Amino acid sequence: MINTTDYFTLRSRLIDNLDNKALMEKINGLRNREKFRIRFYNNDPSFIKLEKKSKAYGLCLKSAAVITKRQCERLLHNDIEWLMDSGDELLQELYAKIKYQLLRPQTVVDYFREAYIYEPGRVRITID
Repeated sequence: MINTTDYFTLRSRLIDNLDNKALMEKINGLRNREKFRIRFYNNDPSFIKLEKKSKAYGLCLKSAAVITKRQCERLLHNDIEWLMDSGDELLQELYAKIKYQLLRPQTVVDYFREAYIYEPGRVRITID
């Protein structure tokens, strides 16, 4: 039996370079790529995540760090020195890539998601 588990909205802010490298890699279907994004749910900025989503040879990997609203605002305004002092590997990696790949907050994507769980095996399916 498949159960509907949740309906919710998402807002994602893609962090990319001025040429939209991450976006173009996705559009072009490159097998090896990565992107950073800031994400929150249901228009509620009390829980914000910085995520890195990677693909390598068809395998997906996602890592995330929770950031505060104030940290998010600082990041959106290119105040990034705190990333290095955070002690979090993902935030420190983003700092380095902002510096040498000239990443900046770019595209905003808002969408609605419907999530389903198939209990045997706990398979989760989402429809965006």
